[in-house]
Amino acid sequence: MDVEALYAAVFAAPADDGPRLVLADALQERGDPRGEFISLQLQSPRAQRSERRMQKLLERHRGSFLRRLQPVVMPDSAQRWDRGFLSEAAVVLHGEQVDAPDWATVRKLDVLFSGTPPLELASPHLRSLQEISNAPLEVVPVLFAADRPVSVEAVTLQGPVELQAWPSPEVELIGRARSLPSLSRLTLRYQAPMSALAEWVWRMPVLERLKSLEFAGAFRGVPLEPLLSVLRQLDTAPAAVVFHASGVKLRLKRDDGFRSLVVELEPFSGVVWLDSMLWSIPPDSFDEVLITATQPLEVAHVAMLKRALKRLKLRSSSLPASSHSRMK
Repeated sequence: MDVEALYAAVFAAPADDGPRLVLADALQERGDPRGEFISLQLQSPRAQRSERRMQKLLERHRGSFLRRLQPVVMPDSAQRWDRGFLSEAAVVLHGEQVDAPDWATVRKLDVLFSGTPPLELASPHLRSLQEISNAPLEVVPVLFAADRPVSVEAVTLQGPVELQAWPSPEVELIGRARSLPSLSRLTLRYQAPMSALAEWVWRMPVLERLKSLEFAGAFRGVPLEPLLSVLRQLDTAPAAVVFHASGVKLRLKRDDGFRSLVVELEPFSGVVWLDSMLWSIPPDSFDEVLITATQPLEVAHVAMLKRALKRLKLRSSSLPASSHSRMK
């Protein structure tokens, strides 16, 4: 039986286990370790012994398992393999593997800077791709203005420190996202917190179909008062606006007029920055503030946030437990 034809059947229907089982059997008959690897990954549930065997096979034969993707996949980066095939990886793309059918099973890519257009991102073989993370702006012309629809749902872009400095040609393409009809989450990575107020961001036509517009970086604090002013005047707004800042994640929602704030904290730094942000806004800024934390807070930190919330005269609020109350 033609093994390449069996691989082609897998790539033609990446969501279907049937072709994978047929391929696994054929490969095992030939003594190819990839057959055993696929069979083990298709087991559910899997015993610890199977997990160890899979890891050993992957360590020994990773290069051959990657096939045509080996030159672009970063060897020391985290990878995910599902049902016998690569599904997540960090890659350096040079436009040389556009025609590789092995892309068909990949769902998430971390695209590293290569200096050349990553033409693979518009490959028709990337039919399962859902998310692109940490991509440099060089991907924008390829991905956002492809000559065919691309099924990606989430994209994270990295650009200059300030959003105001992002190049106009790329900004125009990002805003229209012409070739990304399924795009629902767009994340912009930069370093200057006030950049969230860049005018081009809030004029993007793509806003109306985004479930989430997100901002990420190592910045400390978010300019809540001017941001709320901008959001509440928009004719077209995303369903949610999210900030991933140092020690804190903030979420604002369109359906309540951006009158509620949902916060996830990482003690200790997140508490300090959130307290500073809450004291920087007028008392009538929100109707509701809901705060959670990755671990119990110090009693003093809970008391600090209580004072800040009391000043806001909210209709409802919640705070994470303190370490003291948890011990009780």
